[in-house]
Amino acid sequence: MGTSKHTFGSARTRRSLAKQPEGPFGTVSAFRPGEWIQIDSTPFNARVVLDNGLVDRAELTWVIDLATRTIPAAVLRPSTKAVDAALLLARSLTPEAMRPGWPDALRMSRSVLPHRRLVDIDERLEHAAARPVIVPETIVCDHGMVYSSQTFRNACRSMGINFQPTHKGSPWEKGAVETSFSSVDTLFAQYIAGFVGNSVENRGKDADQQAVWSLAELQELLDEWIVAHFTDRKDPCAHSDLR
Repeated sequence: MGTSKHTFGSARTRRSLAKQPEGPFGTVSAFRPGEWIQIDSTPFNARVVLDNGLVDRAELTWVIDLATRTIPAAVLRPSTKAVDAALLLARSLTPEAMRPGWPDALRMSRSVLPHRRLVDIDERLEHAAARPVIVPETIVCDHGMVYSSQTFRNACRSMGINFQPTHKGSPWEKGAVETSFSSVDTLFAQYIAGFVGNSVENRGKDADQQAVWSLAELQELLDEWIVAHFTDRKDPCAHSDLR
């Protein structure tokens, strides 16, 4: 019944708080892009039309850079596999190409990034979107089957990425990526046809029947939103503004 115990709140929150250490624990400070990268997966709170015609929820997996609070790569899948997480690491190293229909303002050449110097390093950046290319040094993840798999560990090893799992039952050790998922709901998913919310309390009538986007189309919208809005938003926790 004491304060800050969430006695009448979420049982999941109470269990999480009960696992926190009693003594002081520190935080990790990132001083350069890629120094600390966090990765996680969460159910995407909107129904999508799968390739077989069925309507179901997808799973969102993305990585967040702790220094800049930007999203180097994100992927939507019916169910995230180890190979999807491994390819996500490769996508963070690859320039995001401009897509047909994207406004010219989303080009990297229009951002504050040092575009001319970067083009000398990689010619693909000539027609790239303003999504930063970040080389992960250390990646922080939980003990899910996807991230503890040999496939994902081998991918980290081949790319020279330090693999740093959190302690079991310690979601606060990758708090940046955990809290970033709430932005997906409030800034993106709630405007998508077929949005079902994170519980029935936030769900409209016949939300499942309103799904119209395929998984590929929704991935396209997500990629554009990350470049146009998430990277450009004024995040008080961010260390820099890349747009």
